[in-house]
Amino acid sequence: MEYSIVDTLWVLLAAILVFFMNLGFACVEAGFARAKNTVNILSKNFIVFAVSSLGFMLLGTTPSPAPNTSSSSALETTPSMTGR
Repeated sequence: MEYSIVDTLWVLLAAILVFFMNLGFACVEAGFARAKNTVNILSKNFIVFAVSSLGFMLLGTTPSPAPNTSSSSALETTPSMTGR
């Protein structure tokens, strides 16, 4: 499978935007909370972001289709599920 620099940069840009979106949401949510709860809100957001990032790294690519296949189902073409 060939990777182009444009595809790689696009994925990197999307990841950076998601990271800043999470930071913005944490600031908004902390702004709606009382001052004494701000650390708890920011900690919760960081933990959720870390767990979801690890979950995506472990499970996120499993249902993605294999390249250059004619199958319409992504689950039929995933090497980790079919053993190919």
